[in-house]
Amino acid sequence: MRIILSGNEHRERAYKSLCREHLHEVSVMTKPTVGVKRKLEYHDSAIFLPGAMPHKMLQGAMSEPRGWNVIIEQCPTGSVSALHKVLGKIA
Repeated sequence: MRIILSGNEHRERAYKSLCREHLHEVSVMTKPTVGVKRKLEYHDSAIFLPGAMPHKMLQGAMSEPRGWNVIIEQCPTGSVSALHKVLGKIA
């Protein structure tokens, strides 16, 4: 299962449908919550969209997963086409 961290609430549905096209089970987090670190721990990979993420959310997400077995991919923008390229790379 993959997790996408983004600050763009309007594209959440597009992110989910694109991941379904690539046959990935995904959860999308668009708001910074206290449990970001714990939620990352239970996923196979994480895709960060730092251009659309609040700084506080990015800091919290990047502080812990170094010791875990989580693949982290960063997508330079929050666009659907950039996410499509990242999903093609990790498929």
